[in-house]
Amino acid sequence: MTILNKICVALLLIIILFIAIFVRVVPNYATKYQYEVVNIFDYNKYKKGYCLKEDRIIPKEELYKRAVGQYMQNAIIKQNGFKAARCKEFGDFCHNVQIEHYYVAQDFNESNWYEYLDAHYNESEQSFNFGKLEPINEVLQYLTIDVNSSTAGFIKPIVMVDYGDKGGRNISYVLYLKKSFLIKDKFRIKYAYMSDRTYNWRWLDYMGNYTDDDFYLGDYSIDNCGNINQDIWYEIKSNIDMIANR
Repeated sequence: MTILNKICVALLLIIILFIAIFVRVVPNYATKYQYEVVNIFDYNKYKKGYCLKEDRIIPKEELYKRAVGQYMQNAIIKQNGFKAARCKEFGDFCHNVQIEHYYVAQDFNESNWYEYLDAHYNESEQSFNFGKLEPINEVLQYLTIDVNSSTAGFIKPIVMVDYGDKGGRNISYVLYLKKSFLIKDKFRIKYAYMSDRTYNWRWLDYMGNYTDDDFYLGDYSIDNCGNINQDIWYEIKSNIDMIANR
């Protein structure tokens, strides 16, 4: 081995040793690959709970608010993207109305929502009547957080309405309530899904027992800055693949 080769090997070993000692990887779900490379000092700060981008430990209430806000924004993007993908792949849902915002329910509340929707379901037409729905631009204005129980939700029922096609057919609803989010070691969700095509109370039953973690869906992680590792485009593709393989 020549002296030059020995020097190159030595430098390579030094670089490898430097990386092993001083370089680490931490979650950052705001990036494309959902992680970032940091030095050992920032790594230790992250392990203590620091959001490296802001150089501070974000209080739990603020962390939960960011995670819920991101999920609710993603839910609209995902539903619109899913319909566009269905149109491209299968030629259906091509005339669907885009979802632009959420609604807050005016005619029922946390304590009587189930009874109200059950009483206002039209069996002959297989359709729901949610009563008056007021459009809102900022869903987080109704957010409520209980750090002690690691739950979050909304002080008034929040509804995402998918008006289906332009003829008003195939309307579906997603209903969020006071404890729709469980944020412990993972970020999990429960909601009621209703469609005019199917009268399926199975999802509504999920909303009834807030004490049982098994009723929550999803299994997302949260980084120290409040970002969740939800890949909505992967989820859309998975749903399309599932439909194609039926």
